[in-house]
Amino acid sequence: MSPNLHVTELYLHHKIYLTEILVYIYFSKNTKILLLCCYIVSSINNETFERSLNSLKCFCNSIDCSICIFGDFNLPLINWSSLGLYCNDFKSNLFLDFINGLGFIQYVSESTRDANILDLVLCNDPFLITSLVVCLPFCTSDHSSIEFNFVFNNNVNVGQCVNYLWHKTDWSAFAQIVNNVDWVGVFASCSCSDGCWSVFLDVITNGINNYVPRIARAGEGFKLKHSKEVNKLASHKKASWKHLKSNYTPENLSIYKHFSKAHKAAIETDKINSEHAIISSGNTGSFYKYINQRMNHKTGIAPLTNETGEIVLDNFNKAILFGNYFASVGVDDNGLTPNLNLPFVHYVSNSFGSTLNLIYFSEVTVFKVLSKMHNSLTAGPDNIPPILFKNLAGVLCGPLSYFFNLVMQNGSVPNGWKSSIVVPILRKELHPRLKTTGLFL
Repeated sequence: MSPNLHVTELYLHHKIYLTEILVYIYFSKNTKILLLCCYIVSSINNETFERSLNSLKCFCNSIDCSICIFGDFNLPLINWSSLGLYCNDFKSNLFLDFINGLGFIQYVSESTRDANILDLVLCNDPFLITSLVVCLPFCTSDHSSIEFNFVFNNNVNVGQCVNYLWHKTDWSAFAQIVNNVDWVGVFASCSCSDGCWSVFLDVITNGINNYVPRIARAGEGFKLKHSKEVNKLASHKKASWKHLKSNYTPENLSIYKHFSKAHKAAIETDKINSEHAIISSGNTGSFYKYINQRMNHKTGIAPLTNETGEIVLDNFNKAILFGNYFASVGVDDNGLTPNLNLPFVHYVSNSFGSTLNLIYFSEVTVFKVLSKMHNSLTAGPDNIPPILFKNLAGVLCGPLSYFFNLVMQNGSVPNGWKSSIVVPILRKELHPRLKTTGLFL
């Protein structure tokens, strides 16, 4: 699942006697889906199995949204190719009554372990699941993996993002359009600092759209690049698995297990070698880049609960919750200004108090500051990274110095400068007033 999906854990009030059950609800603007991941051991007795299904049935009847149940149910005697016809097995018939009574559809039609269909995907919405495929097992597991897609009606492409390829930017052409702008005339036509900043951003945004290549892709988690040996073993593992699916024999099973174990061992070795290379390089940037890439759930804050126990999903209300909590543990302002040992500065007195007599930004000063900026790709709320200012320092120092001086003369800064990106770092234990109820998957 995408790391950008909003998912929260749901605590059951019904006692369900399954060996393992994980319950999550996915939230989006117009969609809510209940996800149940179940596992039933093959040795479960008929009484416990019946009690489990009855409890699960009561729970599903209490839910007012689409439900998707998936997992290993260990029911090999059901013939799903015959539309789930009843057989002489008590647990199989009871399970068929369960899915037929709740209107579930079972989507898996290929064997997932040996010649049996043990792993199932059930859903009570026939238009929710599509493109289900039985794929290569995870690692050395003897169960095949199952991939499928959810179809939403809100027309939102979850996790889509745009990556700008700044290292392929045509800086000379970019600098040309910036240099061709009559900045003095443009800024003179603006009545306030907000207007000047808006015009400046329009020019820069136009240059980004025209001269910075970009690619659109779905947001995904970190993918470690493997060596040729690992990729070669992965191909052998996939080929042996396909051969095993078409001709299940002990010899083919032994071949598949051999390549599966070899592939797992090669991945571990490749991972260790990669980490040793990063440590041995002594490059702090590479080390933290690797750590950040391996961190999960870094795309936002999980759903929160407010004081009334309601789940908070949108970022605005989350920010209010954090702000109220941080304010509650802070110290109230007593109105007293502490004495500070400030460096000597020329002041001029007037009826409104003391002010600085002169602040001037020269092109040379602005150029030196822009030239010393890091080649960072991390942008602020204005979506302009430092690498742009550094590479265009020669043509941006003029308009920026002129704009900075206008800001100081007018005595106000653009509203865009008052915005910032603040990411709270959650600790393992939080105050009861600010409690996370779930996570991102």
